[in-house]
Amino acid sequence: MGKDLKRDITINDESGRPLLAADVFGMSIKFLVDDMLNNAGKGIDGGTIDVTVHETGSEHTLREIRPASGGDWGSIMVDKEFENLLIHIVGRTVFEKFKHEEKEDWLDMQREFESRKRETTVDSESIVGMRIPASLIDLYNKHSQRDLCTSLASSQYAGLIELKRDKMKISNKVFVQLFDASVTKTVGHLKSVLSDGSLKDVRILLMVGGYSESPVLQRAVSEALPGTEVLIPAGASSVVLRGALIYGHNLSSISERILKFTHGTAYTPFFIEGIHPRSKRFKEKDGNQKIMLFKIYALERDREDPVYIDDDECFKIGELEIEFDEESNTSKRKVSLSMLFGGTEIMVEVEDICTGKKKITTIDFLG
Repeated sequence: MGKDLKRDITINDESGRPLLAADVFGMSIKFLVDDMLNNAGKGIDGGTIDVTVHETGSEHTLREIRPASGGDWGSIMVDKEFENLLIHIVGRTVFEKFKHEEKEDWLDMQREFESRKRETTVDSESIVGMRIPASLIDLYNKHSQRDLCTSLASSQYAGLIELKRDKMKISNKVFVQLFDASVTKTVGHLKSVLSDGSLKDVRILLMVGGYSESPVLQRAVSEALPGTEVLIPAGASSVVLRGALIYGHNLSSISERILKFTHGTAYTPFFIEGIHPRSKRFKEKDGNQKIMLFKIYALERDREDPVYIDDDECFKIGELEIEFDEESNTSKRKVSLSMLFGGTEIMVEVEDICTGKKKITTIDFLG
């Protein structure tokens, strides 16, 4: 296909709507670049733990029975603990200078730490070895006027962390402690989700994503949920990507979902004294207009329904404008707004009942 790709080639989305291939690829590349820039330095395999519950249906389909929930307790939390360990060893000033001035060495160090995270086990008495960049050692020696090896030998980490040339040897005990906060949060949330009486029949837990490959996390989850079978597929770090590709080719693979958010549109009711605050009151100059603008808002589904669009945690996700053929009295004009859920984006349609004129737009989930 790549040899024949031209500017005017179109592809269809799940609703059959034709889109310019160049626009789709351009948007995808922009999202990936923005995501990499926004998440630079936040951990190589992401930072969130997301828990959702599905049941299998007929013909290899899935039905969601609990929407995704969780928090930023994943790999990024372990990475942060590693940063704190380095700060305790070399000091915050040296560490920050190293991160900003020696970015390539810092990235290499993160990659090596990522590898060690996926290898280290709880019971092992072995030493976790990592290369420490010469640039970091030089910065410390220059700033503190002391040798880093000597400083470690006389610190709280004496006998637990040792430095020989450019090799840092960390005791397994110290390394596993870097997981403590993340594991505690993750296990606690899993227990909370599964304590729901409607989920008493859940017997299998499927762990995916790069962090799932950590033996430390695997053991903690298995011990916390003794009656649940824990499955980690081969290549767990790429399972989410492969699942997205499967879903893209077969949208019916997920037969039912539960919305994570409540959706609605802003509107302007008549002011009622004693019910609406005076700060929200305003008066229109006249009742005629040629354009009607619909603003679409969302709120997490477990929150109380908002009264006003500027209420806490209520946020705008898109808007749609319809133009009338001629000026009309708004109070007498009937306009229908509908939202279609179930695909990879929300489809919003506005129809002028008087003329049958329609306007359609979509709202994606890219933020």
